[in-house]
Amino acid sequence: MLQNIDKEEEEGAPDVLIKDLSRKRIESSVWRQVKENFTRSFKNTIRNPAYIQTRIMQSIVVGLLMGLAYLRTENDQRAAQNKSGALFNLIVFFTFANVASQTSSIPRELPVIKREYQNGMYTVLPYFLSKVITEIPYLFLSPLITMLVCYFMIGLRTDFIAFVTCVMAVVGIAWSGTGLGWLLASATGDATIANAIVAPIVMPFFLFGGLYQNDESTPVYFLPLKYISWFRYGFQHAHV
Repeated sequence: MLQNIDKEEEEGAPDVLIKDLSRKRIESSVWRQVKENFTRSFKNTIRNPAYIQTRIMQSIVVGLLMGLAYLRTENDQRAAQNKSGALFNLIVFFTFANVASQTSSIPRELPVIKREYQNGMYTVLPYFLSKVITEIPYLFLSPLITMLVCYFMIGLRTDFIAFVTCVMAVVGIAWSGTGLGWLLASATGDATIANAIVAPIVMPFFLFGGLYQNDESTPVYFLPLKYISWFRYGFQHAHV
């Protein structure tokens, strides 16, 4: 009898120890959890310089393509339409590029995240905050590089305030696309499914972005979509 009790206690001991360790890890400060997650993400990025180079080259190539397509646009009615098309195309690009980036990467990380969360290594909020901090350089530098390449080639306003406003509008679009990518990737947990539903979800916001339909002719039943469309707000601010 005593031997059986001792045996059960020995078998249960590791589980108790794991629970105690997990509790201690969860009780660590949010800042500490954010720091550890960010450090790991930063090291993973450093170990993969091709990813950084690819994103920089992507920004330069897109900037050159847009600049050459709308090169030295004049200031007349036809030119106004071309400039609007250029700005809207940039907004579309940064939306889909950042959505695709997150819907491809997050599902690969989810198994590790779930395992470490269940083991009590960190909670959801610190992981999310570290993810946001990790993306900050890309979501500011990528639009900036693209706009530095194409802005003056297109012939947009040669005014510093106008340039900064346009860049910040595109940065906001990049953040919106990234947020949508996080949402879809986390909700589905599968890259294939997430990428399959991107277009149907984005399309309504795309239609009421301000380029393809007059702002005053939106049907009443679609007004909520219009007022939460990041295409609309990005397009309006890029024109300032």
